[in-house]
Amino acid sequence: MKTEKVERVHDKLYLSEDRKDKPKEYFKFIISKVNKYLRDYDQLNILDIGCATGDFLYYLRSCYPNAKLTGIDVIDDLLEHAKANVPNCNFIKGDICKKTTLPKNTYDAVFINGVHSIFDDIEDWIGNALNLVSRNGKLFVFGIFNKEDVDVLVKVKYSHQTTDEPWQSGWNCFSVKSFEHCLETKGINSFRFHEFVLPIDIPKQEDPLRSWTFQYSDQTRGTINGSMILHNFMLLEISI
Repeated sequence: MKTEKVERVHDKLYLSEDRKDKPKEYFKFIISKVNKYLRDYDQLNILDIGCATGDFLYYLRSCYPNAKLTGIDVIDDLLEHAKANVPNCNFIKGDICKKTTLPKNTYDAVFINGVHSIFDDIEDWIGNALNLVSRNGKLFVFGIFNKEDVDVLVKVKYSHQTTDEPWQSGWNCFSVKSFEHCLETKGINSFRFHEFVLPIDIPKQEDPLRSWTFQYSDQTRGTINGSMILHNFMLLEISI
């Protein structure tokens, strides 16, 4: 079987967007679920893994003005944009799969939003993420999960790309069951999943890799992109 080159390049689209003053709906959803925990801290220390241009950190600042915020990403251009647009925040170039690139300190709340689906194995990143959480802290993982007991690895390529251009990752869908098993083998039994359904319509865009919504017969919304694979979003809350 031929081994195809795989590269994640879709994240650079964030450089052309400015949504800081119009937070994403899932940002609001996450805060609605975590605020009862975070509001009790006098000096809150938060880490955002895969922070991109810092939009979520910008929103966190508006919710928790006294919190100490840190963002990590692997892409220099995204970090430079974040530094210029999110004041009073510490930014670090780091790879969640490489422990030596990560901070030595721990955090009360660690977020990893829309990132876990890039990796082909939960074990590639989850141990390092858990190690960044302070005792009695929490790890929050938001993104695509499968309620069925099936793990799906997805690689996509635009039809117009040449054969030597890379496939892209970023839409893998691991099952709830696989996450439960992974955490239980690590001795972690305090976790739960919160389901999220977009409360607004998102139209189809020119880029087929951008998600859009559609309506089921009962008028609830589903989310999909050009891969034609349904996106079921959840927030995984893990207590350490």
